[in-house]
Amino acid sequence: MLYNILQEVTKQDNIIFIISNESWGDVWYSKQHYANELSKNNHVFFVNPPARWKFFNLFSFASDIKKISASLSIINYQNNFPVLPILKTWTRYLNDVCNSHKLKRAIKDEVTNKPVIFWQFDPFRFIHIFFLKNKKRIYHVVDPYLKIETDKNIALKSDLIILTSSKYIEHYKVLNKNIIHIPHGISGDELTTNREIVDELRGVFGNFILLIGTINDRVNLHLLKKIATSFPQNNLIIIGPRFFQKSDNALTFESLIKCKNVKYLGIIHAKKLNNYTAASRVCILSYYTEENEFCLGTPLKVSSYIAQKKMIVSSTFFYDLLELNKKIIYLTSQTDEFLNYLKSALENNLYYDSELAKEYIEKTSYEKLISTIFISINNLK
Repeated sequence: MLYNILQEVTKQDNIIFIISNESWGDVWYSKQHYANELSKNNHVFFVNPPARWKFFNLFSFASDIKKISASLSIINYQNNFPVLPILKTWTRYLNDVCNSHKLKRAIKDEVTNKPVIFWQFDPFRFIHIFFLKNKKRIYHVVDPYLKIETDKNIALKSDLIILTSSKYIEHYKVLNKNIIHIPHGISGDELTTNREIVDELRGVFGNFILLIGTINDRVNLHLLKKIATSFPQNNLIIIGPRFFQKSDNALTFESLIKCKNVKYLGIIHAKKLNNYTAASRVCILSYYTEENEFCLGTPLKVSSYIAQKKMIVSSTFFYDLLELNKKIIYLTSQTDEFLNYLKSALENNLYYDSELAKEYIEKTSYEKLISTIFISINNLK
């Protein structure tokens, strides 16, 4: 009965703008996943972040719209004005006016009396929204935006704030009374795999260790090197884009991927990652943190790992994952303990709570999470 009610709540024909600080592409973050899931029952416009400002942007009043499917479109536009430090309040305001008009024009062919949901993941733009009627505004906080100067204004102006981490509640509850804690979701698409591809990957890479995610300065490359040398019989497969600001880290990564048992596969489309996860022996998280330090937020990749019921070993303590510690995910900031956990996982000697994994998958399905969000929206006064 409850399942049927949730299904009916989700089936709403809204116009939804997903305002993302990460562009649409093969790499999917929470924004892309929500856009994909919401487009099953709504008309979704995924709004890419604008490119670096150029002089000719002063005369750019159009937007480029690309259809991904019948109900999902990508919008690209440019800011008309540069966000200058000395005039940033005014230039942001002027950009919001111009860009709101561009979004309004994007839905001119749609039924204008449909409900509009302005679903904002990006904390840097659209402090003000103009021209859109019959709208509800959601601020979806998936990372620690707390110290970003525009965060407070957006939080104050939103109808609903969604937090992926319960650690953010203290900050936002004084800014807005309408707050809900929604963890990262798991798509039904992530639960299925192609058996032939999975078998092929196992045939090529053997019992491999898998790391999925953005490879940047936060990743503990020295730990990855230690893994490669400690388990020479197991391949370490790394998937994801790489962005290094520190040249030393870029050189360290180049050295790492020269190891015989380290394979860097680059970017693989989000809808194909489930086969790699299913084929792996154990999945890992490798971040730099201080000893026993708790990290704000939860990586989206954890949900992808759990979807395939994989053992996870993490070099970081995540506050919202403590209930899963030593049951599904093994959390530690100690290198030796990490390697011991990894060894036990490779030998299938770590405890794994399959029932807890099943419960977690069910309660964090996008269908249930989106239904909960829509119920909260409908209850707003």
